Amino acid sequence: MKTAEPIKVSQEMYDRLDAQARARGVSIEKALEFILQEFDKIREREFIESLRAEGLLVSTPTASPNTPRNFKPVPITGEPLSQTIIEDRE
Repeated sequence: MKTAEPIKVSQEMYDRLDAQARARGVSIEKALEFILQEFDKIREREFIESLRAEGLLVSTPTASPNTPRNFKPVPITGEPLSQTIIEDRE
């Protein structure tokens, strides 16, 4: 892993990060990693909401609660169904 430049934060911010990390039993680096992942999730939700607001997205697909966790689709050979439909319409 490449060594990065240190960042400067106030003592108050450092103490807050340290307290959060200790409460979770992780290092400050792991706590920051978690925070960044949460930011990514928020950014994704905001993006989806902006698409909905513009009318570009009606709903987001979700997994069925009945779908087994180890579900793997069966590979199908041959041309795609969309191609068959296009050829039938011609």
